[in-house]
Amino acid sequence: FFSNGARDTGLGPELWAGSSAQTARTVIPLIAAKPLSPAAQALARRVLATAASGPDGAGRDPEMAGARINALIATGAVKDAGVILSRTANLERSPVLAQAGAEAALLSGADERACDIAESLVTGREDVYWLRLRAYCQLRGGQAGAAQLTFDLAQGQARDATFGRLMSAKLAGGGDPGAASARNGLDYALSR
Repeated sequence: FFSNGARDTGLGPELWAGSSAQTARTVIPLIAAKPLSPAAQALARRVLATAASGPDGAGRDPEMAGARINALIATGAVKDAGVILSRTANLERSPVLAQAGAEAALLSGADERACDIAESLVTGREDVYWLRLRAYCQLRGGQAGAAQLTFDLAQGQARDATFGRLMSAKLAGGGDPGAASARNGLDYALSR
């Protein structure tokens, strides 16, 4: 998965040589979870966008690939994430990688691509993220009744106030949805 790069970063294909997979599994998700200084963000974007053999034992791990994409998105490199994902086969086999792909698509305004990813997902379809995205996609596709049912299922599984108010306004066809949210790709798409 790490051999798919986004652009020429000036870093070589041996970037990860000798690096610990366990360290990568710890550090890469932290890039998406913790705020970084502007310099650290720029470095993270450059390293994560590089085409290189992955850390020993982690290069074929779809969970690590998803963490890499999520870290790129968190540092503002949505375009780089999209380029890498466009070169990545079998997104639908990993819920983590598929979610990263859906988020990148939603943040790029490629809502149809996000819906296609959700539709082709093989495992994990019952997770709340996919229920929420499915409700949004159903409504986009003109299936208001199915969207309402899926929305109710998602809220019953894990109530989310922000998603709830944005999706409720969308289902109602108007009204005051409150403040826009860029908390994630789905909220961003609903806020648009």
